[in-house]
Amino acid sequence: ILVGAHYDAVGSSTNFNNFYPGADDNASGTAAVLEAARVCAQQQFPVTLEFAFWDEEEQGLLGSKASVLDYMHKLAAYINLDMIAWSPNNDSVAEIHTTTSGYSVELANKVVNIASLYAIPLNPVIMNPGDPNTDHGAFWQYNLTAVGINEIYNGPKMNPNWHRLTDSLSTFNLKYFYDMSHFATTTFLHLAMDTSTLIGVNDLQVNNNMLAVYPNPFTTSIQLDVNSHLKVTSAKLVNMLGEEIPTLLNAANQLIITAPAAAGIYFVDVTLKQGNSTSTLRKKVVLSN
Repeated sequence: ILVGAHYDAVGSSTNFNNFYPGADDNASGTAAVLEAARVCAQQQFPVTLEFAFWDEEEQGLLGSKASVLDYMHKLAAYINLDMIAWSPNNDSVAEIHTTTSGYSVELANKVVNIASLYAIPLNPVIMNPGDPNTDHGAFWQYNLTAVGINEIYNGPKMNPNWHRLTDSLSTFNLKYFYDMSHFATTTFLHLAMDTSTLIGVNDLQVNNNMLAVYPNPFTTSIQLDVNSHLKVTSAKLVNMLGEEIPTLLNAANQLIITAPAAAGIYFVDVTLKQGNSTSTLRKKVVLSN
């Protein structure tokens, strides 16, 4: 799971005598990512967490575009923070920008639910299709799961100090900035700790005519159903870290857990034999309490 923000600002006045502070755009998001890193630093998590500080967003998302391919096939979710400190009239709107890329719509809905679950004093509004002109847009271009959490981004309520010399700390709505930072960090931690909520991790190649697993979610055992021409020679259950969970495969092709395991996302790896050839297929499953 990745959280990030761009740390570059739009620059300076034409004669270079005055440098733009870039407080809301985007020291605000950068500070929130730093705080998330501080909170997470001494903890252990069942998934890998990364914190990104993008350069040259203002030049066309150059930093995130240069890095996005590193996250292919392993990214569960990306959360982008860009401008989170301006709230006109204290309306407390938090825009959640999403699109049809990957599982971004599902992730946006999950983010809204997290705000309700933890009673975050904000009004989250899903923007679909969202604005692609910040770093989550780089991930959308590769069909990856990503959302942006930010203040009102366009229209008459947008920060009038945007890309101006007046974009300074003195213009912050500090309570709103705190609430947005709290919201972002809480979302990041919730996704990291409750692996049953993870989305965007794809199964390995699976032919549904060859293998079916059920029930899903499961509690103690999984039934493996295969094509009549195939034989199950072995099966194992592994967690998100690739660690194998103790199980027993019985003659009825039931994979039974034989040791305690935490609720969350797992993978069933099944080796099938047909004639002299074998293949291993993977299914994603959820262990419930």
